[in-house]
Amino acid sequence: MLASDPEDASLTDVTIHRLCVQERDELSMFLAAGRHIEVFRQKAEAAGKPLPVTINMGLDPAIYIGACFEAPTTPFGYNELGVAGALRQQPVELVQGVAVQEKAIARAEIIIEGELLPGVRVREDQHTDSGHAMPEFPGYCGEANPRYPLLK
Repeated sequence: MLASDPEDASLTDVTIHRLCVQERDELSMFLAAGRHIEVFRQKAEAAGKPLPVTINMGLDPAIYIGACFEAPTTPFGYNELGVAGALRQQPVELVQGVAVQEKAIARAEIIIEGELLPGVRVREDQHTDSGHAMPEFPGYCGEANPRYPLLK
């Protein structure tokens, strides 16, 4: 996922987050406390605004490697796409989103554009009532948690 600081658009972050399909046009997203995009979401929510994001899939492996660099490895404001560019020995090309005011990674096989809505949280298991986050393959969350923002 790629998003920018709503107070300073020059601060962009790319990272990997778990998504769950909730409805035809809704996804929920797991955002861990302290991660850069969660900080962006909190700032947007405090201003009562949605946070525009792009979900970029089918990328050059160097971008996935760069996206794994998070705090405290990289300080707030550090653009992990620079790591990917260094690995590739050429900058990562970005394009303007079509439906949201956010950049997307050029040459991604699939790009989903949307917004993290302020004040909206859902249980990941709201359609199954399994009591578990879905998918919960890492095993770090356990029970489904209602604090995840909804991407719409």
